[in-house]
Amino acid sequence: MDPGLSMVTNRRMELSGSTKNPEDSLWTSEASCVSDRLVGKRTIVAATAAVPPSVSRSWMQNTLRSHFSHARHHLTGIQYKEDTRTFISQEFANYGLHVLLQTFPTPIENVTGQNIIGILKGKNFGRLADTIWGIAAHYDTMPNTRGVDDNGSGMVAMLQAAQILSAKGQPENTILFLAFDLEEWERGVTACVHGVCGSKAFVDQWLPWYFNMTYGVADDQSLKRLLGGVIVLDTVMNFNNSDFSQTVPAGMQQAFPNSYAKIVANNNRGNFLFEVDRPDDQQLASVFSTAWKRPSTIEFPLNSIQLPITGALTRLPAYVIRRVSTFLRSDHKSFWDRGYAAIFLTDTGDFRGSMSDCYHAVCDNMAAVTDDKLKFLEKVTQALIDTIGPLSSLSGHRPTTQISATDGLPIG
Repeated sequence: MDPGLSMVTNRRMELSGSTKNPEDSLWTSEASCVSDRLVGKRTIVAATAAVPPSVSRSWMQNTLRSHFSHARHHLTGIQYKEDTRTFISQEFANYGLHVLLQTFPTPIENVTGQNIIGILKGKNFGRLADTIWGIAAHYDTMPNTRGVDDNGSGMVAMLQAAQILSAKGQPENTILFLAFDLEEWERGVTACVHGVCGSKAFVDQWLPWYFNMTYGVADDQSLKRLLGGVIVLDTVMNFNNSDFSQTVPAGMQQAFPNSYAKIVANNNRGNFLFEVDRPDDQQLASVFSTAWKRPSTIEFPLNSIQLPITGALTRLPAYVIRRVSTFLRSDHKSFWDRGYAAIFLTDTGDFRGSMSDCYHAVCDNMAAVTDDKLKFLEKVTQALIDTIGPLSSLSGHRPTTQISATDGLPIG
């Protein structure tokens, strides 16, 4: 085992009265150099005891207000962040997920990051026939924001999807629900200088360790084959139907003319979900696009772009990365750095409406939440369920899907 994993602590959430499955004996293996300790019991009230039969806007609104409406930062929101961590862990456990906590160091003494990992074990769990799918969102915030859209919205969408998918029974393939810490960056001496520190720790340290312990493989090709793909959510609630509420990054008109033309034709209204992928992510992107466009009582546009980059980002020339850097601002970058499949979903953050002023600011709060925004979040959540549900129920590996062309970016 890589000695670097000795700095990673994984702890299993145990519910009162539960017993370990014999297949979980690896968690107590001294050879793993990883401790297995019980999470301390704390009184954190779940948003609701009953599993809703469908996506619930009231559940999401209540969960945002109760657990994702104040700073979740290692210096300015210490206790609230700790309570949020406990809530996420308890919710995962309540859904019947296998819950692990990955603790990783930071440059600040006595400050550690903590990823929370919920595993819905499929029938193929532990076998090379498994294809693992995931939904991920970060739960931390910048120091001076309430972080309701960024990224409370992504967290409640992921939690509600976990709640509903786990209630459907055991899937064929395993599903990961990933709550990442320290996605946000800050200048100076800080816990995460360049951002996406939690997802980087997960991809670089936890994922190869876990796959080796559970599936007996550690080489890059086997890891990529086992991990079907991950949907990364970051700021996914800021719906704005006003004309000219949507702006775009510099150079987008030239780089992605089709996507840009859709925005202009829509009078620059910020009423769409933005999806970013690469050719390597096409199966997951295609299934999500089909799920989003499925007829329903709630309809919103989907605007997708495909970056013409393949393989691990770390192997690409620096000038190529600079050309697409605007679209690498969240945890999907950590997966792409290693060449794993992932797609990125966002409301475009500071390029839309009030978030142009409230992004990473105190006004990203519950006062900005409207019924239209909750409907938009409901649509996002339902599309997650309609994507990961069918993929995780498939036997064997990736099916053949019809892939439609998307925008490309010249990098020559």
